Amino acid sequence: MLIISAPNVSTTGTGSKSLSIANAVKAGLENLGAGNVRVTDLRDFDLRFCVMCQGCAQDRRCVRDGDFNRFLALWDAHGDIILVVPHYASIPSKLLCAFEKMQEIQYLAYCQGKAGANARRVMIIAHGGLTEGYRDAYVNNLIKPLTAIAQSVGCEVVNGKIDSPLCFGVKRYLDSKEPSGSCFAKEDDAEAERDVVEKAVAYFTRIPSSGDTL
Repeated sequence: MLIISAPNVSTTGTGSKSLSIANAVKAGLENLGAGNVRVTDLRDFDLRFCVMCQGCAQDRRCVRDGDFNRFLALWDAHGDIILVVPHYASIPSKLLCAFEKMQEIQYLAYCQGKAGANARRVMIIAHGGLTEGYRDAYVNNLIKPLTAIAQSVGCEVVNGKIDSPLCFGVKRYLDSKEPSGSCFAKEDDAEAERDVVEKAVAYFTRIPSSGDTL
């Protein structure tokens, strides 16, 4: 299984909430006997936006972007993928960049009468800094559009099979500033975070991960 932490913010480093949740899900899965769980940080990939040059038509690899090819190799090697996605203005741009290229590869394969990418299961965990009313915002701004995008590249999104929107916000804002920037610090909603992690772990231990080739 591959768990992708998908923030853009470089200043948070290892303190990224997305990365923290990704590692918590990994630890939960491993504690229950799941093997071969890998976390990757999308910030480690210097992705270049797609220019629709069609250079990927022959071998599903970008002729301009070695980091995207590294990312796609990881994606292709796993049958189950969890996306941990923060809410900014909308979907983080780096994740959109990766998906745009994957969609172009899928479309070019269709144009040539080739089979698309292998089907895989995808789960989407959304989070952000809203203190209330965040469920509708994160479902509408992140989970629903990402579901459509993932389905367009041959994935089965499993969120609809879980009794939870798999998203969380924060409890409240503090008067102090964040150590990593100029925004106000926040009090995390630890209970909501724990609930999302537990539901993600429960799903993939009840229906075991399969299809990894690494």
